[in-house]
Amino acid sequence: MFPAVLLAVPFPASPAVPRVAEGPGAPVAAVDEEPMTTSPPQGPKGPRSRARPARDRAQLVRDWAVAMATSVFVPVPHEEIERRLAALVDETIRVLRADEFSAAPAVDVGRAMVRDGFTGQTSLARSLELLAESLPGLPELARVPRARSRVYALLGSLVSGYVQATRDLVFDQQEGVKRALLLAKEKAERELWLSEARFREVFGISAVGIAITDPEGRFVQVNGAFLEIVGHGRPELAELRLSDVFHPDDVGALESVYGRLSDGKADRLREQRRLRHKDGDTVWCTLAVSLLRDAEGAPAYHVTAVADVTDLHLLQRELRKQALHDALTGLPNRQALVTGLERMVAESDEITVLQVDVDGLGVVNEGLGHRIGDEVLKRVARQLRALFPDPGDELVARLGGDEFVVAVRHTEGRPDVGALAARINEELAEPVYYGPHGVAASVSIGVVQQPTHGFTACDLLRAAGSTLRRVKEQGRRQWGLFDPDRDARDRAWSAVAAGMPGAWENGEIRVEHRPVVSLRDPEILAVEAVLRWEHPDMGVVPHARCLAMAEVVGLGPPIAQWLLRSAGEQALTWGGLAPAVGVALDAHQAADPDLVGEVRAVLAEFGLGPDRLRLGFPTSALRDESDDAWDNIRVLSGLGVRTYAHGFGLGAVDLACVEDLPSRVVEIAPALADQVARRPDSILARSAADLVTLLDRMGVTVVVGGVASAEQADWWRAAGAHAAWGDHVTARGMPLRLVPGPADL
Repeated sequence: MFPAVLLAVPFPASPAVPRVAEGPGAPVAAVDEEPMTTSPPQGPKGPRSRARPARDRAQLVRDWAVAMATSVFVPVPHEEIERRLAALVDETIRVLRADEFSAAPAVDVGRAMVRDGFTGQTSLARSLELLAESLPGLPELARVPRARSRVYALLGSLVSGYVQATRDLVFDQQEGVKRALLLAKEKAERELWLSEARFREVFGISAVGIAITDPEGRFVQVNGAFLEIVGHGRPELAELRLSDVFHPDDVGALESVYGRLSDGKADRLREQRRLRHKDGDTVWCTLAVSLLRDAEGAPAYHVTAVADVTDLHLLQRELRKQALHDALTGLPNRQALVTGLERMVAESDEITVLQVDVDGLGVVNEGLGHRIGDEVLKRVARQLRALFPDPGDELVARLGGDEFVVAVRHTEGRPDVGALAARINEELAEPVYYGPHGVAASVSIGVVQQPTHGFTACDLLRAAGSTLRRVKEQGRRQWGLFDPDRDARDRAWSAVAAGMPGAWENGEIRVEHRPVVSLRDPEILAVEAVLRWEHPDMGVVPHARCLAMAEVVGLGPPIAQWLLRSAGEQALTWGGLAPAVGVALDAHQAADPDLVGEVRAVLAEFGLGPDRLRLGFPTSALRDESDDAWDNIRVLSGLGVRTYAHGFGLGAVDLACVEDLPSRVVEIAPALADQVARRPDSILARSAADLVTLLDRMGVTVVVGGVASAEQADWWRAAGAHAAWGDHVTARGMPLRLVPGPADL
């Protein structure tokens, strides 16, 4: 129902009120009416002071458009409002001027107003007021009989159409709202049904186990994947609680997790825990647990999603084992060893670390193949594990290659180090047959037996490794204890060697030339190019040590080339009046296949004759007649380059080398000269003197290295030596003459 519409239509004062037939379409009844004029009505005292000027059609349209624009918002331009209202004005004029007047068509004008959106709270009242006032005075209606009565009838029909259209509009809007509500309800029900269907489908086919339980842990709903994970059927689960399928060791922790959710301390939690299968097997799972609350916010259900990660867990455990264990022997590897040693250092006052190296494994690999070599390593691992079986106090690991490490806590009754080393070698000494080959193993052992205070695991391993290297220099199947003093010296030497590349690049290492002086005449017979490195901490590093360090850090070949070029350049500078310039090679340089080519290149670069160079070969490189060093000596001697043997000692092997030397010149090792100088009356000194006499009789020129005093020079001169070099030679203050060296030097 719609409320009655009360319209206040202003009618002009008139002595006669027309009688209008009822109904919007009824014809206008005949009434007595004053004829309409354009002049203002007269009152008893003359013209009315409030009379308005008559409007024409255009003015009416503009005024009506302003009235509509100020009473309601219509989302069209003002020109469009005027155009629409102009059409309505034309329609009212047409209706009013009809010969057979009927107000019924004005119903459409009222409907048109509603259709065009002129439906503000004051739109109708203002329209009626304006039309009632303006229509009777339009020029177009000047000759219309009873025009004012027609206007009133037309406005009634307009109101009727406006009300009907408004009612229809409201009905349509209500119907639209109802239809929208119905559609929304249907859509919501459909969406809910689809959502439930999707949930049922996902719940049913999910590979992840899902269990819905009440706050007491009773099962409300589970899917097939959960049943498969725990191995129970639905009837069985109905008699169980969620905690019954947890692993006993995890029940307490998981109940705490569910309690935190119920207490509101967390919304959801993720844990990796163990469940217990019906048959007793442990199932490793990732649990994602969340809490569902009811409309009042109270805990209603727990939703537990279970992903079976047992295979992944076992794989990870195997990968961790492989990452920490040696693949061949199954022993802990270096990483696990360091971790275990750190734990033992932290927990013990004193431990013993044995680094064990398998002797001769390279011979087995090369002679019998790596498969047999691997079997030897596995046997050593088994024996060590059997000898040290206690994982709490003993640790056996493989470092890699042929090296193992044993770490032992100090406890009462444990054998001493020597007994342990002997026991290890005794266990490995018995041959094991691989086909026809009986293979046994022996080991060399470096031992560190230190209090743990001040030592780290890496310190202990480094000390054991350095001790093992020192032990292996003495032979095989040996063992030795860590020597802190010697270790300090070795570390200092290694530190200096490590910095040698930088020192060479920065020019801290230079080439000097030391004279080889005759012990019989004040003549310089030859000059040797030597290295000199003035280290800021170690002082002067001598030539032999520089060469040893260079070989260790990979500078041996470039240093050798540098020395050769320096010798060639110096020989060119001195010219033919100076003696030959020599270079004392080390064992690696002497056997270098590129040595001959490098010598040729130096001779060609500086335009030198081959007799201007002297190359010293160490006797240690000449003990094997098939060695590459002998090939280099023969080729260089064939070219005319002078060669000699240095580092000469008292051994028979050294003496045997002399007969095959093309240039029969030997240089006594400085170490031997130093020993003789300390004990000139010893058997060693008499043997050295006899050796020099023998060499002199054989026509061999003897040069002594490292002569440091006049007494030493006199002793060697008396023994028959021909020349020497050393600190005494360069500092004795006697005048020396540069002369070309003799052909035999």
